Amino acid sequence: EALSISDRIAVMNHGVICQVAKPWEIYSAPKDAFVAGFIGATNLIPIEVAGAREGVLIGSCGQVSLALPAQDELEPGDQIKMALRPELIQILYQGETVPPTHWILAGRVTRVEYLGNMIKYEVSVADRVKLIVLSYNIDPSQLKKLGEEVKIHYPINRAMLFQEDQKA
Repeated sequence: EALSISDRIAVMNHGVICQVAKPWEIYSAPKDAFVAGFIGATNLIPIEVAGAREGVLIGSCGQVSLALPAQDELEPGDQIKMALRPELIQILYQGETVPPTHWILAGRVTRVEYLGNMIKYEVSVADRVKLIVLSYNIDPSQLKKLGEEVKIHYPINRAMLFQEDQKA
C-alpha cells in the first residue's frame, strides 16, 4: 500500500531510518538488503563472489553459479547478498531465445499458485536456493506443473548486490 499511496517513503529498521525516497526508487534501487526485502517481494540470495568472466562477476550459492553485475569493489571470496525481484525472472519456453545479457538457470517447480492474470512459481535451483518467479498473462497451455523441470533466466544488470555486513 505504501508504494501506491505515497510520494515519499521512509523505511526504518529498529528505529533507524534506512532510506527515504520516492516509491519507485525504494523499490528499484533499495539502499540495502533490509529495504529490498521489506518493500515488495524479492529473492534474497547469499552469494560468495567467485571471480569475473566476460564483463560480469560470477558468484556461487552452494552448487549454483549466478552472474552478477560487475562491481570494482568486489573480490573473490567476498560474501554478499543478491536481490532479484520475482517479476524479473522469466521461465524459458520451448523455442524462445535468451538475450546474452541474461543468465540461465535450471530448476524444478516446487510450488504453483494461480492468481488470475499472474502465476506465482517457486523454482528450486539447488537444495538451498528456491526462487520466486512471477509470470503474467500466461496461456493456460503453458502452465508449468509441480515437479516439472524448467529453465529460468534473469537480466544480469538488474540483480541488486548488497554487502553482507549491512543489516538485513
